[in-house]
Amino acid sequence: MLFNTRAGIDALEIPYKSSAEAITDVITGRIDYFFASAVNAVGSKDKLRVLAVTTRVRSEMLPDVPTIAETALPGYDMPAWGGIVGPAGMNAKVVQILNKAIARSLASTDLRERFLKAGLVASASSPDELKKRYEDWMVIFGQIASDAGVKPH
Repeated sequence: MLFNTRAGIDALEIPYKSSAEAITDVITGRIDYFFASAVNAVGSKDKLRVLAVTTRVRSEMLPDVPTIAETALPGYDMPAWGGIVGPAGMNAKVVQILNKAIARSLASTDLRERFLKAGLVASASSPDELKKRYEDWMVIFGQIASDAGVKPH
């Protein structure tokens, strides 16, 4: 949705049950493009043309593929990401201990390689950085929803 909005493309978004179905539809020409994971893109490189990656920096898995920001939309940065969260009001000391342990784990070569094989780049952050990321994305998607006329219930 963000890509379509920023690029000024009026496209119909089609929900798929699996990436394999969407990739098949791109290969057969039923749809024009699909945002796939890096693993799917690498696995389908002989059948698809990988146009760009959605992150602000090039993918370690696809180093020759430019970013959307490089090719068409300066400043575009829409990686797929996840975070580790706990219940509201969680003890700050516990959060600090868990954050340090997670950061240590993500720094290990073995875990980094396992993530890369799955098409993921793991990086640690602080609770405040994760909160800011959520807040920034809420602003981005709030604007998209507002522009599309979507009203909260």
